[in-house]
Amino acid sequence: MLTAEQNYRLLQEIDANRRFLLLAYRSNPDLLVGEDERTRQMLAVDLQEPENPALSPPRRPAGTDFRG
Repeated sequence: MLTAEQNYRLLQEIDANRRFLLLAYRSNPDLLVGEDERTRQMLAVDLQEPENPALSPPRRPAGTDFRG
């Protein structure tokens, strides 16, 4: 079982990977052509939003601050 800190770090890593994939799909939309429908649907909303972390609210739900 993972500790709260390990879970938090894992979520950070997952978010970093998601952001990387979104950047790749935004820079080359033709990549999405080969993806299955479920993947395209899952990414559709995120691909429409601006990828500027300073303008986006934190994705961590309220009440999940695991720092100390």
